[in-house]
Amino acid sequence: MPQHKKPKPKHRPSKRAKKVAWTLDDADWQRIQHIFPIKIIGPKGSRPHVDNRQVFEAFIWFARAECPWEHLPKNFPSWSTCRRRFLEWEEQGVLVGVYQHLLALLDEQGKLRLDETFLDGTFIPEKQRSRRVR
Repeated sequence: MPQHKKPKPKHRPSKRAKKVAWTLDDADWQRIQHIFPIKIIGPKGSRPHVDNRQVFEAFIWFARAECPWEHLPKNFPSWSTCRRRFLEWEEQGVLVGVYQHLLALLDEQGKLRLDETFLDGTFIPEKQRSRRVR
C-alpha cells in the first residue's frame, strides 16, 4: 500500500504571533456600536463591507498581542482591511469616541477612580536641552 503524505496546511500561524483569545460579547458591542460609522454603498456598488465588530475585535487582538498587523490570525478579516479601517477610525475620531463613551459608562457605574490615575512617560521623547547635567 502506498503511503500518502499529509497535506501541508495552507496557513501556518507565525511563531511571533501570540495566542490571545478574546472576543467582544454582545452586550459590550451594543454599548459602543452606535459610535462606528455606517457604510453607505453608492449606486455603482463597492467592495464587500467587513463588519465593524469583526474589525474592532481584530484591533483589540492586535493591541493585546503586541504583534504586527501582518500576524493577525486568519479568523479575523484581512490585516490590510483592519489596518486601513483602524487608520480611518483614528482620523475620524471614532476610537476617541469609543474611549470617551466607555469612560463615561465606568463613571456612571462608579467604577472610574481618577484619584488612582497613572501616567506612563516611557514613550515621551526627551528634549535634548532638558537633560540635566549630573
